[in-house]
Amino acid sequence: MLKRILVFFPVLFLLFLNLTCHYERGFIVIDFLPQSLFFSKISSYGIMLALGFITANFLLQREFDRLKMDTKVADNLIIILAVGGIIGSKIFFVWESYSEWNGWEGFKNAMFSGGGLTWYGGFIVANIMAYIYLRNKKISYLRVADIGAHVMAMGYVFGRMGCLVSGDGCYGIAAPANWPAPFAMAFPNGAAPWSEIIRMYNDPAVRVFNTPLFEALFSFLLFSIFYLLRKKEWPLGVKFMTFILFHSIFRFLVEFIRLNPRDVFGVSQAQFLSIILVVAAVFYYIYKQGEIRQFLKLGKNGNTSSK
Repeated sequence: MLKRILVFFPVLFLLFLNLTCHYERGFIVIDFLPQSLFFSKISSYGIMLALGFITANFLLQREFDRLKMDTKVADNLIIILAVGGIIGSKIFFVWESYSEWNGWEGFKNAMFSGGGLTWYGGFIVANIMAYIYLRNKKISYLRVADIGAHVMAMGYVFGRMGCLVSGDGCYGIAAPANWPAPFAMAFPNGAAPWSEIIRMYNDPAVRVFNTPLFEALFSFLLFSIFYLLRKKEWPLGVKFMTFILFHSIFRFLVEFIRLNPRDVFGVSQAQFLSIILVVAAVFYYIYKQGEIRQFLKLGKNGNTSSK
């Protein structure tokens, strides 16, 4: 009986939302609650972020359990990644939007607003905090990063879907008229002011490239590949670096149809960091070339290497 309820729970939940709530500017507004209550409005991006961390915890715990590792470490890691990710993403957002500040007040508004999160900022700070935690636990950071390659890919899927459902401004430049939905869309009721896009292109019917969807689909492809290969033994760190390589290349390319400013040596902040990460991955491949050749030659199967 309980299993049947759990199966239908998502349907019942969506029905409840449809009957009792409405969507407004990136928030789900609960109609039967007084609007003066702070919890009468729920961030749609926040919901996707929470679902992403819950899913990541589930996937990472399964891998730790399969490899006979302490699942409490997986729980603690997800908490560390969540906290570090939010802090880092806000710091990098403030850096990215420094030209829009208006003194100290502008800085505070950018730093402590409900929006404004950047993937690379969260990724870098979260991984630094994870490295410190794992080092204190005397656990190899690269081994855990290899184990969690598919988990990171799935986390990014939820993050980009959060951008999509909230309309937070992470979309692209104007798309040609013949591009079909959902690959090209308008976001008039999104969290970011759509009027600015209309004014930019002087076109009330403008539609933009749905770059969050493109990135979510590509990251889901990466998740599928790394999930299928999760039991195959790779040289230490190579699986993680391979995820970094492909993710960074795609992010670099998609930035060409994004609205982000080109203010870091002529490229966007994300493109600049993508280049650094691609170079880091290539240097790591060179460092590990002997083990990689042996891996490709032997094609051994087993658990992720602990060496």
